[in-house]
Amino acid sequence: MFRDPALFGRAARSAVGLIGNRDLVFVSTHARVTTTEMGKIMTRLGVRDALLLDGGSSAGMAWNGRAVLDSVRRVSYGIGVFTDYAGRRYAK
Repeated sequence: MFRDPALFGRAARSAVGLIGNRDLVFVSTHARVTTTEMGKIMTRLGVRDALLLDGGSSAGMAWNGRAVLDSVRRVSYGIGVFTDYAGRRYAK
């Protein structure tokens, strides 16, 4: 059972999700929201399947090689999206 108050309290959040089977949506907030509120934000955006990511000072985002949202600390992992990828594709 999860008991960490940071998990259920208010915090800056990040999430990724799918709209339909094709459109990928990344959301990151500076506002402190609960996990439930982040779920409602994703639902309002039309996201059907979502994954809550680490947020706050760990969140950073780049687009076309430029930072859109700087991470406050060093990040050890990330998610890459490559628009010109020509390899094998996976679907549900």
